[in-house]
Amino acid sequence: MYMKNTKDVRILITQGALLHYRVPVFNLLADEERFQVTIVHSGEPTTLAAPKYSEVIVRKQSMYGMYYQSDILQMADSFDVVIGMFDIRWLSNIMLLLKNRSYKFVWWGIGKGKNQLFDPLRIWLAKRSDALLLYDASARDVYIHHGIDARKVFVASNTVAVEQPIINRNPLDRISFLFIGSLHPRKQLEHMLYAFQMASGHIPDNVTVDIVGDGSEMENLRKLTQSLGIMDRVVFHGAITNEQELRCHFARALAVVSPGQAGLSVLHSFAHGVPFITQENAISGGEIENIKNRVNGFLYTGSIVHLAQIMVELSNNPALSVQMGENAYVHYTQNRTLGQMISGFRDAVNYSLS
Repeated sequence: MYMKNTKDVRILITQGALLHYRVPVFNLLADEERFQVTIVHSGEPTTLAAPKYSEVIVRKQSMYGMYYQSDILQMADSFDVVIGMFDIRWLSNIMLLLKNRSYKFVWWGIGKGKNQLFDPLRIWLAKRSDALLLYDASARDVYIHHGIDARKVFVASNTVAVEQPIINRNPLDRISFLFIGSLHPRKQLEHMLYAFQMASGHIPDNVTVDIVGDGSEMENLRKLTQSLGIMDRVVFHGAITNEQELRCHFARALAVVSPGQAGLSVLHSFAHGVPFITQENAISGGEIENIKNRVNGFLYTGSIVHLAQIMVELSNNPALSVQMGENAYVHYTQNRTLGQMISGFRDAVNYSLS
């Protein structure tokens, strides 16, 4: 509704690396009428046979936790709109905003960071952009409160694409607590194992823990499983990205559990009709806002005893898992589809060009 003309819009999107779950997002954005999308990043090239976007890989330099991508300052001049990662550690993105430019600049990201001391800088940078694209509505409210023009602040709710999810509505098939993601200390997966050991004497013998992922904590978690005496009920599957394989794990899950972090796995879980369990103060990019306690998931206090109680409740009443999973799926289909995420991009780009 904002466009002044009907010519093709050349869009450059900067990324640190092109992660596999972002490929469907950029493909769908490139499907938009008049949008010509190019992704510039410093990771591995796309493995997709025929992506609908163009891709440029540039060298990344790093020093003291800051990053700079070479060549993108000159490259950007060939585009109408640049969408940059809203992460102040990436100096090249800040330079893309502040340089003498002919293109429009849109920030895209969470909009907040671990260190609140840098919030004034984020606000200053946001004011100088042509549009701001954030992961959730609560972040939008914060920026508007700090004086950013509400007309230029948009939301592209962070989500994942799931093709043909199969929702298991048979409570008898739901017999596992599932984790999917990288095995990193911030996830606090040891809490999941302690809680399961605590619950194990009060739940059916066929209920297990399935851990899908790999990372630095693998060996520590294996040793902990052994010391807790639950090796026969915990399965480490390694990393799996194939959606068909993942469906099998979702189909038998009472819930997806991630004690310390609630990221995109929340939406992945919801898309398959599985409730999500995490701490009420878990690390999140806004995805935790999707969880309504005891409606489509559980937000527990952080106590391992509390987590164990939830495991006992779901294990002995799998019909509750099905009911909450239905609520999770409805939330996903009504509020967090990929098409809805793309609409935020479309509105932000069109506004920046108005």
